[in-house]
Amino acid sequence: MDAIVIRDFFGGPHDDILMRMTVTQQVGFPCKVAFYDRRYAHSEHGQQISSYYMSDLMRAREGGINLAGDVPDWTINADRFKRLCAFLEGLDRLAAQEVAA
Repeated sequence: MDAIVIRDFFGGPHDDILMRMTVTQQVGFPCKVAFYDRRYAHSEHGQQISSYYMSDLMRAREGGINLAGDVPDWTINADRFKRLCAFLEGLDRLAAQEVAA
């Protein structure tokens, strides 16, 4: 991995579940965004729920997101998802500036 960004936030149906989002980038490959449930220590980040290419995630930015359809706790409401997408958009702009420099 060439770059990794970690951000913790609260998600779930009642915004009471500590989750982690990681953003990874390898040179020559698209950014990947992964989501974890911090309640379970399956890895240093928690239990991985799902992962997406950042470009796909950004296209789905309206409304909330269900990270795993069979687990009601693994959702992010619309307001929180909008803020996470704004954070990701800022990372994308920063990366583009570094490449142009």
